[in-house]
Amino acid sequence: IMSKKIAEGIRGLVLDIKVGNGAFLPRLEDAQSLGELLKSTGNTHGVNVYPAITNMDEPLGNMAGNWCEIIESVQCLKGDGPSDLMDVVYHLGEKALEMIKIDNSRELMEESITNGTALQIFKDMVIAHGGDVNSLIDPKKIHTPKYSTEITASIDGYISSINTLLLGKALVEMGAGRKKITDHIDPSAGFTIHVKCGNFVRKGDNLFTCYCASSKKLNTAVKMITKSIEISSKSPKLP
Repeated sequence: IMSKKIAEGIRGLVLDIKVGNGAFLPRLEDAQSLGELLKSTGNTHGVNVYPAITNMDEPLGNMAGNWCEIIESVQCLKGDGPSDLMDVVYHLGEKALEMIKIDNSRELMEESITNGTALQIFKDMVIAHGGDVNSLIDPKKIHTPKYSTEITASIDGYISSINTLLLGKALVEMGAGRKKITDHIDPSAGFTIHVKCGNFVRKGDNLFTCYCASSKKLNTAVKMITKSIEISSKSPKLP
């Protein structure tokens, strides 16, 4: 990645290094070391690198899949994005704009969402790639999942941990990813997660809504997703 960016002639680069149980690097120390290495590599070639280290001990935002993430992206561009996702987006944006000496970067980004210019630029990109921009007006009208089910809490307690890697594997089982190159991608496959680590839930509260085009694949994935969440009697220490 660095060699390609350097060859493009850029002078500034913001990198998002994920750390946690759902990331390539589960330990914070390793992510910090990688960040310093990438920053040093950039400096050697005249590129100002800012390595942001962000948490992947739970899903970022509320949705995971293919089309459902597009739905969530449109929600973000309309000003209705999940706070944890928008925090990361704004942080990365602020650092990029700071590199080119733009002041009030957070306010400018928020304004672009409020006045609709951010969403319009995304629509322009879709049009430029030959996509159907009308699908963004009411994205739930296409790729409607054939099957869906909810996973509920079995006991009262706090969400103490979420196995994000297991959730990723469950998405592959549902058809949101491939095990081999010939596998068919199901754009409707995915899930909505309704809780975050530290939340208190009651028995019967909805934890996940899962959906895809195959009932067999959905049942397999639900078993994995059910195992991904731990509920405890004590409030966890959050990173």
